[in-house]
Amino acid sequence: MSVDLTKLSSQELFELAKRKEQEEHEEARRAALRDKFEKLEKKRTQLGDDHKKALLIIDNQIEDLKKRRTNIVIEYEKGIAAIDAELRELQSLPEPAAEKAAETPARKDEAKPATAAVKQPEPQPEPEPAPPEAAPSSEAKKKKKTDHSDDEIVEKVLEIMKTRVMISTPMLKERLRADGFSTSNLNKLLDNLERKKIISRRGGGNYSLAK
Repeated sequence: MSVDLTKLSSQELFELAKRKEQEEHEEARRAALRDKFEKLEKKRTQLGDDHKKALLIIDNQIEDLKKRRTNIVIEYEKGIAAIDAELRELQSLPEPAAEKAAETPARKDEAKPATAAVKQPEPQPEPEPAPPEAAPSSEAKKKKKTDHSDDEIVEKVLEIMKTRVMISTPMLKERLRADGFSTSNLNKLLDNLERKKIISRRGGGNYSLAK
């Protein structure tokens, strides 16, 4: 709708100019808001794309690290298996004849004082048999379970060592306790076996059967 400006008073012309200025100002403000909105939308989209790319890079790095970890574990297990196989092969090799001949007199000399030091037990009267109706108590059963001679304990120790390339003292104690053997005298028995060169100390409290 067109307006005939010639028919408007000065006051009406002023108000019309002022209204038009306000409309132009409002339009400029809206245009600025639209421009800012579009820029924020683009920035938001770009931020989302960068976020996805960063996560993808990290996920790929994590996957690579998992593969590297798996490969490292596999290489470690292969190396340990190869070393154990080589140790078993070395332990199975026969000793040179010269070393055996050199060790034989020493072992005989060591056995002499040990034999002399052993005191023969005095004969004891046989105990009277317990009444057949008397059942053993739980404490007696427990005591009987761990009442093994030193020879029996040594035999069990050697039996366990035959299944391992080497074994630590704590692990050996656990195996013995699991089978009902006492370990209170184990260190002394191990020292005795080492002196007789039946077992060898490998360091760090580890033992293995001697060659």
